[in-house]
Amino acid sequence: MKLKQKFYETYEEARAACIKLEISTVVEYNKRRSEDPMLPSAPYQKYVNDWKGYGHYFGRPEVKIYDYEEAKAAALNFGITSAQSYQDRYKKDPQLPSRPDVQYKTHWTNWDDFLDKEEKYQDFFEARLIARSYNFRTIQDYRDTCASIDPQLYAAPHLIYKEWNGWYDYLGIEKRPTLLTYEDAKSLIARSGIKTGRQYIEFRKLHPELPAQPSLCYKKHWVDWPTFLQQKPEPYTDYLEAQHAARAAGINTPEEYAACYLDEDPKLPKDPAKTYKNSWISWEEFLGTVPKYEDIDQATAAVLRLEIKTKAEYLSRFSEDSLLPRCPEIIYNSQWPETGWRAFLYGAFYPTMQSAGAAARALGIVTMKDWLFG
Repeated sequence: MKLKQKFYETYEEARAACIKLEISTVVEYNKRRSEDPMLPSAPYQKYVNDWKGYGHYFGRPEVKIYDYEEAKAAALNFGITSAQSYQDRYKKDPQLPSRPDVQYKTHWTNWDDFLDKEEKYQDFFEARLIARSYNFRTIQDYRDTCASIDPQLYAAPHLIYKEWNGWYDYLGIEKRPTLLTYEDAKSLIARSGIKTGRQYIEFRKLHPELPAQPSLCYKKHWVDWPTFLQQKPEPYTDYLEAQHAARAAGINTPEEYAACYLDEDPKLPKDPAKTYKNSWISWEEFLGTVPKYEDIDQATAAVLRLEIKTKAEYLSRFSEDSLLPRCPEIIYNSQWPETGWRAFLYGAFYPTMQSAGAAARALGIVTMKDWLFG
């Protein structure tokens, strides 16, 4: 009777044998595995629970695969223009996957999209000028929204342009200091006597090492504003005091109150109707509800008149116009733009390059010199 072939019992034993034989490809493995009879012909089946791919099995150094946008840029750098040419050339860069449609299945649309068949800005200085004109606030902001704002912008320009000199140069933003850790930020705030979210916004203007949105930056540690500011006072005992504080904050609706009462004053209760049940009449009476701009376009026009440029500046200055709401994203929820605060503060961009070009020509702008110095 023929004896059953005995193979290495564990994945690690078989992997060690491959490394010892210095096998580096599947073809070589199939040719040379007879040099060690204990190596199976289909290791991915024999060690299915431990299998990590042939690269790991052969002991090749692990390589970090590009994210979707980086892979697109790398493919363009190699002059890849089709699925076939991708298969012919992707091995030139070990960070490119063999099957981008599988590797990036959550982002994948088709090969034309992956290979950026749409025309892109080829001149670095033109691309930089246009990117700066859109006032992107952060690198992530650019990467998340550049395709919807201007499809001719590369999402990964750092892999495209030889003239590249860093993201801060490309976007025209100042390099930010290293952000403080959660505990260091709390200590600085406590020493400086900051007690409310509004005070924090003002204080941060002098301390860029503090994040604009600590709830997101410190999400692993975040509890709430009173905890961050080390302020856990008892709510106002007097209804009129709480009413005055809520009105002074510019809160206009129950939805706005729920979204920002802790940011404005930690002594405001979560449920004022319950806390002041003996004095409570209605939300309208408590907040002294006043009219606001009926639609978002009117509010944006008011913001432009005030020359407000950022969300933080808006939160500190919106009360300069009594018709501006404290939380426009809530008041104008059904009209709120996909690109968020930037579109609200600056107004809508032209939807296409053609319409933007027509507008520029109407202003007499026909050359790059006109754009820069006109």
